[in-house]
Amino acid sequence: MQYGDFAADVLCFAGEAIPNGGVNRKDIKEAGFDYDACGTDILAKLKTDNGDIVLPSGRRYRLLVMPDTPFQSPHVVSKLGELVAAGASVLSSKPKHSPTLTGFPDSEKEVLTIAEQVWGNCDGISVKSKRYGKGRLFNGLSSADVLAELNVSPAVQLPEGLAWIHRSTDDTDIFFVSNQSGKTINTIAGFLAAGRKPEFFDAEQGTVTDAAGWTVEGNYVRVPLKLDAEKSVFVVFRHKGKPVSGKSSKIELAALPEPLNLNGPWDVRFQEKRGAPGEARFDKLISWTEHENSGIKYFSGTATYKIEFNLSRDFLKKDLQVWLDLGDVAVIAEVRVNGKDVGTLWHKPFKKEVSKALKSGTNTLEIDVTNLWINRLIGDEQYPNDCEYSNVDMDWYTNRALTAWPEWLSSIEERPVKERVTFTSWKHWDKDDDLLPSGLIGPVTLH
Repeated sequence: MQYGDFAADVLCFAGEAIPNGGVNRKDIKEAGFDYDACGTDILAKLKTDNGDIVLPSGRRYRLLVMPDTPFQSPHVVSKLGELVAAGASVLSSKPKHSPTLTGFPDSEKEVLTIAEQVWGNCDGISVKSKRYGKGRLFNGLSSADVLAELNVSPAVQLPEGLAWIHRSTDDTDIFFVSNQSGKTINTIAGFLAAGRKPEFFDAEQGTVTDAAGWTVEGNYVRVPLKLDAEKSVFVVFRHKGKPVSGKSSKIELAALPEPLNLNGPWDVRFQEKRGAPGEARFDKLISWTEHENSGIKYFSGTATYKIEFNLSRDFLKKDLQVWLDLGDVAVIAEVRVNGKDVGTLWHKPFKKEVSKALKSGTNTLEIDVTNLWINRLIGDEQYPNDCEYSNVDMDWYTNRALTAWPEWLSSIEERPVKERVTFTSWKHWDKDDDLLPSGLIGPVTLH
């Protein structure tokens, strides 16, 4: 994500409110455009060139979007008038006040005078656009509507659930697409990159492949895109090309072996000194939080699952791939088949191709699963405190801060409450807080 320059059509002014948060314009992204944000320091340095809004660094934007507030300081409203007069396009409500009493009442009069000169009757209700000097002022419209009025095309055409970032060089467009929907998305994605052919860069697998079945529609390259949940890919346009007209063909598949369900029992070995028993047997896969043993219920750390299973020769045909599907995992899994490391799975879908590690006859599957610390912290709150915490009443901050380092922490003394596993200088969790699902939850299948 460091190659090329960030590509955006919109520059959003963060505003003059105090406190002032960041700019989050989901509406602009969902319309297929991207945006940058700036404060008053950068706003003062903006220039206009051939209708574009230009930063001191040379980065260019087609539209400046102001916060939808009724106030602007004199130097801000004056700068907007200057930019629009020089040819810029600005989306802004008509200011009615100054946000500061500095120079009041003259500052208030200055804002109203400039607003009447620049906006005039452009009130965002009956009149929503106006030409001023060489540029255009918009009021009461969405950013997407203004960009359409300016004949600016969206950079992408993507369904809901796919997040994206666009970077570019003089001859390359790079689109990073991430599936954040929690489910598989199969779609035809549009990218504003006509004249070049798409490639898929998979950073996780370290592969570069040509996209198949793509077409061109106007200025857009239409690319068949299938992304599993939590999966991402770079769609890169760096070479000139035209879509190839191909013929479809029908492939007859021989009968595939039925999937093998590894239901259990599973032998599970827990990390030492974390409050859980050394070993346990799971007749079926469940979240640790559902286990009747409190040491397992509140366990945080790494546990190793082990199971043996038999495979026939028919299951391991040379022309077939065998995939291991772990189902649901919380949070990360390191997988070994017959002692061979086949990889680490850290996001959905928790699947791995394992053909080369398998053999006919008896096989052994081991999975190291690691969760987060939260459950053990909540588990420790089931026992009395062996540290002193502040009793200052500060809403939810009450009794959270450590008042002094306990003597047992820096000595050879045993901890007073032996059942406790963790120690923190701040109490983040209470005993009745919700636990996070943890462990190998499954179902686990070979197919």
